[in-house]
Amino acid sequence: DMNPIKTIAFRSYQKTLYLLSKLIHFPIPEVFHNLNDILEILKKDEKTKPVLIAGKTISKKEEVVSLIRLLQDNNISPFLYDRVSSDPDRKSIEDLATFYRSNGCDCIIAIGGGSSMDAGKALAVRLLYPRKPLEKFAGILKVRKKTPLLIACATTAGTGSEATICSVITQEEENYKFAISDPVLTPKYAILDDRFLKSLPKKVIADCGMDALCHALEAYLS
Repeated sequence: DMNPIKTIAFRSYQKTLYLLSKLIHFPIPEVFHNLNDILEILKKDEKTKPVLIAGKTISKKEEVVSLIRLLQDNNISPFLYDRVSSDPDRKSIEDLATFYRSNGCDCIIAIGGGSSMDAGKALAVRLLYPRKPLEKFAGILKVRKKTPLLIACATTAGTGSEATICSVITQEEENYKFAISDPVLTPKYAILDDRFLKSLPKKVIADCGMDALCHALEAYLS
């Protein structure tokens, strides 16, 4: 059993966070339902050099290939980064930040499941604070600055990362994960194109459903 003093301290901390959350503005992404809507979004926000973060499998899907072609035909130069791991770690985020800067990118498009979107959010933090290690932002409300334009395109269901304030990163040396949580990490736009779900294997769809259920129970019990 937990020490009563620790219990009181933890419950007080939780209650304080709950009360503070009432004072915080949590942005809600603007939702679109077709991947090609990204073209109009970029035109509206006057962006021409997005980094496109996706896994190797997703990046080869016809929807993504067509999007890249569409952007290129409209004088937008997307730079595809397809080396996202299933559990993005600090090194991969550093590589991603170097890729972003070397290509002169001006916004972030994350296409995939939670890993791609975690990487996109962590990249935004790295760009804001190039001299500060990512683990220094573990916890809540430590970013605080406005991030580059972030567009999140979900290809699975269950993580909800396209609408959350969190990015989860692996600390490879110590073999554990930490979360960076700040409302500024909420994507400005969420693309929910059901073509990706329709092309998933049935087992993956079932896993997504269980993931959504586990997230709901976890949030309720916490």
